[in-house]
Order: sequence, then C-alpha cells, then structure tokens
Amino acid sequence: MRGATAATNARQSTSVRGNIALLALSIAFALIASEIVARALLPAPLPWLYPQLRYRPDPDVIFALAPNQQGFTADK
Repeated sequence: MRGATAATNARQSTSVRGNIALLALSIAFALIASEIVARALLPAPLPWLYPQLRYRPDPDVIFALAPNQQGFTADK
C-alpha cells in the first residue's frame, strides 16, 4: 500500500508541473499571437512634436493651459 501511495504522489507532482508548464506556454503563445495581430492591424502611434503644451494648476477645473505659449498637441 505504501509503495502505491508514493507512486501516486509522484505522478500527481509530475502532473501538476506539466499543467503549470502548459499554462505558462499557453499564456506566452497568446501574448505573442496578440502582439503579432496588433502590429498587423493597428496603425503606428503619432509622433510627438516639441514643444509640448504646458499646463498650470487651476482650482476650478484642476488644470488649464498656461497662457502665451506655442506648442503642439498629440494629434494636431
């Protein structure tokens, strides 16, 4: 009886390790596949132009554009 229990525990331990390895490989494959699909279907981000707009604290709206400046936004 004792030998059968040790063999069963060894098989369960191997099974758990195998399941964890399979889970890790599945997650890695899903992430890699998602990255490939995203790069194929989504456009590249817009380039940043400098100088960027500056903001100042404003108690009414939390922040506001600083006055008398020239700058670029992310999309214009």
